[in-house]
Amino acid sequence: MSPIHNIWHITKYDDSYVDLFGNKLKAIIFKSIADMKAASELFDVTYEDDVNLLQRFIIDNKIKFSKNKRIVYFDIETDASIDVTADKPIISISAFDNFTQMYTTWAWRSVQ
Repeated sequence: MSPIHNIWHITKYDDSYVDLFGNKLKAIIFKSIADMKAASELFDVTYEDDVNLLQRFIIDNKIKFSKNKRIVYFDIETDASIDVTADKPIISISAFDNFTQMYTTWAWRSVQ
């Protein structure tokens, strides 16, 4: 077991990997991004610690996407008329669906 097991929460540790030249590699999977970033500072060379986490999930789980991706775009409007230091309440949310080519809007206003 690696000494780094005592420092971070590790979900997988596998030292059976080799690179193209036969050099031994270790695969270490951490429970959190913070643990992974902190641990990567201990090594001179790391591989794949800069890969986007969503991309890594897609690769690891062999997820395939249809060429007809459904995309919904959101636009959130807030009340900018109030003090800029205060939290700005959401006053409307609009969504555009690329399949239906339709907009949907949810609006809110307080009844005075």
